[in-house]
Formats: sequence, C-alpha cells, structure tokens
Amino acid sequence: MLKKDVNQEYKGPVSVYLKQIGEIRRLTKEEELDLWQRLEVCRDKKALLLEKEDEESKKELEALEKEIDSIQHKLVKSNLRLVISIAKRYYNSGVPFIDIIDEGNIGLIEAVKRFEYKKGFKFSTYGVWWIKQSIVKEISSKRHIIRFPMHIARLIKKSIQTSKVLTQQLGREPTTDEIAKEMKIDRKTLSYIMIFTQDTASVDSFFKNSDNNDMTSVIEDKNFPSPHQKAFMDSLRDTLTEALKCLDEKERTVIISRFGLYGKEAKTLEDTGKELNITRERVRQIQIKAIKKLAGLNLSKELKSFLWD
Repeated sequence: MLKKDVNQEYKGPVSVYLKQIGEIRRLTKEEELDLWQRLEVCRDKKALLLEKEDEESKKELEALEKEIDSIQHKLVKSNLRLVISIAKRYYNSGVPFIDIIDEGNIGLIEAVKRFEYKKGFKFSTYGVWWIKQSIVKEISSKRHIIRFPMHIARLIKKSIQTSKVLTQQLGREPTTDEIAKEMKIDRKTLSYIMIFTQDTASVDSFFKNSDNNDMTSVIEDKNFPSPHQKAFMDSLRDTLTEALKCLDEKERTVIISRFGLYGKEAKTLEDTGKELNITRERVRQIQIKAIKKLAGLNLSKELKSFLWD
C-alpha cells in the first residue's frame, strides 16, 4: 500500500488509478507460471513462422501475435503493484508521481518482453531492474541535466546493461566485483563510474513534511569542526594554557615548539635550538625539566583525560 500522505496529495486521475490497481486480483504462482509457459511456446512458434512466407503462415502469425500480446498484457497487469512499490521510493525526486509511475510501467512492459522463465529465476527480481532504470532515466532527464564525457557515458551505460544481464543469469543483484569482472575492468574504476549513476538532489530542496529544513542544514562542512570537536579542542586548549603557566618563558617556548601545540608544526631539537639560539643539547635539557614540572601538577590528570586508549 502507498503511504497515507501520498494518497492524500494525489487526487483525480492518479487517485483513481491507484484505486484500480488495488482492485486487480493478483495471479497465483501457478497461474503466472502457466502464462510464462504459454508465452514461451508462442514465441517459439512465432520464430518458426517467421521463416515461412506463405499466406497461411502469415495468418497464423497474426493470430499468434495477438495471443502473445494478450498474455503479456495479463502479466503486466498482474505486476503493476510492483511498479507502485518501486515508484514510492522516488516520490520526492522532483518529478510528478504520475510520470514516475508511467515510466515504471514502461520498464515493466520491457521486462515482460525480455524475461526468460526457463532460467528458473523470479520475475520480480528481473523486473525490478528494468522498472528502476526506466524511472531513474526519466528523473535524470527531467530533473537535472548533467553531461558526462563520452567515454564515461559509455561505461555508465555498459555497467547498467551488464547489471541487467547478470541479474537475469544469477537471479539476484550482482556484486560490484561480479560486474567489474564481466566488464573486464578493475573494481576501483567501476566504483568510480557508479558514483555518477547515483541520484542527485538540489541543496535548496526541502525535506519531506518540513518547511524550514533544507539540504544545506544537514550537509557537513568539513572545513569546520563539529560541535563535539570544537568543545573538545576548546577544553583542551584551556587546560593546556593553565598547565603551561607553571613554566618560564623559555620552557614554554620549547614545549610549544617541540610538540606543535596551538596548531603549530612540531619541530626537531635542532630547529627549536636555532629558533632560541641555543644548542640542541640545551633544548633537550629544558624539555626534560619542563615535562617534570608538568607531571607534578594537579592538572596532569586532566591532561591525561584527553588521551585516547
């Protein structure tokens, strides 16, 4: 069943369509299998008749094509709920829901025409791929225009086609490694290609059932620390500053320079010595003395609390 808010928003023709779909009797497994078997027999007969050119064969061919259309229509009709269940996932995609359903139905029709029941796999597994690809194609063409380099576009198309073929052969969705092996490319390249097949969304689009929250409110800005990181760093800085007050100016400079405190880069004994115009050995002595002072402070336990195991 569709979610309540979807049914409430769509009225008129769409609401009527959804109601009609709900009233269609679903075929049993036995009934659907019988239709697939009949369809396969008809297809085989059609292949034989196409080799003949006499008038009688043409009449038989016309009758056979009508029977094929009738069987395919029944199979499509019995699987319309499958389209609705997949279309729901793309409800907030920026494309009218009725258009999504229409494209999903086109994908279903194509799946029915191509499915081979003899391989022993479920039609729903195979049909989902055709329905999803048809819907995604419609959304991509209407919602965004993103142009890829020609060689990337070819690889994207090939990866989608390969996935469909493997789904039919394996009876399940293929793994990335299986697709990469079939395409004769490495897994890293395929993973890169598959990034471009993912759905995109405008940063200005709002979340469902929300008037104020858009995409920008939840996208992480990696140039700035998170609230938890900022609180941690502020607390560490304050504790560190309090601890360094027990040191004289030279000792403070050595500790800050050697350990890269306050965002500075850590320096070697030699570089620190050059900065203070003293020897490397003298820097080491000052460092040892300063660390002993810090270790004797009551704040040493607080400083240790900032360390990870």
